[in-house]
Amino acid sequence: MVILRTINLLFIITAALLLSGSLVGQSSSRNGQSATPAVISSNGHEAGTDSPRENIVIPPTSNRVTAGEVVTIIESQSANSGHDMDQEWLTVALAMGFQATIHPQTALDDMALLDTTDVLIVSSGVIDIPTPRRAMILSYLKTGKPLYLQNEYLCDYSSNRLFAELVDSLGGNVTLNGTVSGDLDPMNVLGTLATTPNPVDSLSYFWYGCHGTGDSTTVVPFLEHMGNHYGFVFTPPDPGHGIIITTSDQDWVRNPDGYATAPMLQENILHYLNEGGSVGIIGSAGTPLDGFELQQNYPNPFNPGTTIEFSLPNADFVTLKVYNVVGQEIATLVSGKLPAGIHRYTWNAGNLASGVYLYRVEAGGYSLVRKAMLMK
Repeated sequence: MVILRTINLLFIITAALLLSGSLVGQSSSRNGQSATPAVISSNGHEAGTDSPRENIVIPPTSNRVTAGEVVTIIESQSANSGHDMDQEWLTVALAMGFQATIHPQTALDDMALLDTTDVLIVSSGVIDIPTPRRAMILSYLKTGKPLYLQNEYLCDYSSNRLFAELVDSLGGNVTLNGTVSGDLDPMNVLGTLATTPNPVDSLSYFWYGCHGTGDSTTVVPFLEHMGNHYGFVFTPPDPGHGIIITTSDQDWVRNPDGYATAPMLQENILHYLNEGGSVGIIGSAGTPLDGFELQQNYPNPFNPGTTIEFSLPNADFVTLKVYNVVGQEIATLVSGKLPAGIHRYTWNAGNLASGVYLYRVEAGGYSLVRKAMLMK
């Protein structure tokens, strides 16, 4: 399995380099602008050309998604042709089985396009995002759909300020504390994003970064270096609003050559945005198990107790566990053999802080997940 994963990652990295059009000569994100930036139009053509980019055959991976899920990637190369984060995200998303396309910045003016999007990736941390587009992104999130928002090393970049604004608008709190220079190695990966579906303990390349502090309930860190946090998962207190994931350095995305954990973490991020925080069924067959159901907890929001109900089609060994939004286990409510039928359990969260929690039931190789809101 290790050999197969390594081969898959090498294919992904090679495809990313082919898509970027060069193996060398990429300019640093810390200085220099390209005289001829490559802007990708919504039809996949380079601006000023009549032909699409070369088709890349990407090998299947074990983390493929259901066909039809759409990833919209907002381009990153109009600021600097070496900033090929958009191509790196495209390569990983296609390898996972998403329908992924790179769009120009003007796509953020088009709510009709965003309505057809399942996951939105704003791939540049340095391109300015004007007020109307900031409002459009907020409207998109209020439809319940998720966002990866690339930030950069200077905390006053437009993208960094947008993350803080979105968090504030959707009921959370985050403070951007300052920039730390140099190679922040190792950048430790925390929680679910360190394990699912790929094991990623750390990033070995993270060049400068803006660190911050979240409220620990809705804004939870997942990247850490020497006690400072450089990446966050924001889960809004309203379950009807979309999740945001951000990191404050784009170089870890655009420089995967020799850093195999980068595309693995990108897979984890896409997997989390596509599946995390919503009801999901996961099984070896990849299809729902008839009669296996997990209901929304009631009451919800709750304080301090709530009831969780699920049903089993057959007798089986069952676990019912509660996690915080980055995947740290909070409580085990069930772990044992149960008969077929409906089962109800009460969870008392009197010792926990207000915030969003995930509860997950597993049986027969399948799992179901829902969100619960503790509001004290």
